[in-house]
Amino acid sequence: MGLTGGTFLHQVKEIITGEGFLKSIQIPVTSVHLFSSGAPLTTTVSSNPGPDKFDTNITGLTWAADKVVKAGFDLVIPEDYDESQDHCKLRFRAKMAGSTNTPGLDAVAYHEDAGTTDLDPTISADLSTTLAWVEIDLSDNSFSAGDAVSVGVFPEAHSTDAVQVYGMELEYRSTLVYFDKDGER
Repeated sequence: MGLTGGTFLHQVKEIITGEGFLKSIQIPVTSVHLFSSGAPLTTTVSSNPGPDKFDTNITGLTWAADKVVKAGFDLVIPEDYDESQDHCKLRFRAKMAGSTNTPGLDAVAYHEDAGTTDLDPTISADLSTTLAWVEIDLSDNSFSAGDAVSVGVFPEAHSTDAVQVYGMELEYRSTLVYFDKDGER
C-alpha cells in the first residue's frame, strides 16, 4: 500500500520537531481604524492617527506630535499557526520624523475569549530617526488558529516629532500542514 503526500505528512507529523517555520503576513496600513470607535481614519491628523504620504510616494500611518490616540486593527490567527510554539509578534517598520523624541510603540490587545482583559503585549526598542522594525510581542497568550484578536497601537509620549509607520506585519511560527482533498477544507 503506497502513501500519498498528504497521508505521509499526516503520519510523520508527530516526529517532526523544531521551532516551526517563521512566516509573516502583511497588515495593510489602509486597514487601520480608530480603535475607540472603529471609525475609519481620516487624513486630518491633528487630533487622530491617519494615513499620510512619506518620502513623496510612500503611504503610511502617522501620529502628529503629542498624539497618543490608539489606531486599531483586527486580525485572525492564521490556520497554520503553530500552537506549540505560540510565537506571535506584530512588527512595524517605523521611525520618528525628527530627533527630539524617541518613544516606543505600545499596544493594547484583546482576545475574543478574554473580553475586556488587556493581553498587555511586550514592546521592543524605541523609535529613532532611522527607519527600523520594532516589535510588539503577543506570544505566550495560548492563541489557536482562527482566534480573533483586536489590537490598538499607539506611540508613547512624543511632544515634538511625528511618528511614522511605513508598514506592518504579523510574524508567527507555522506548522507543517498537509492537503487532504477529501477533507472538510
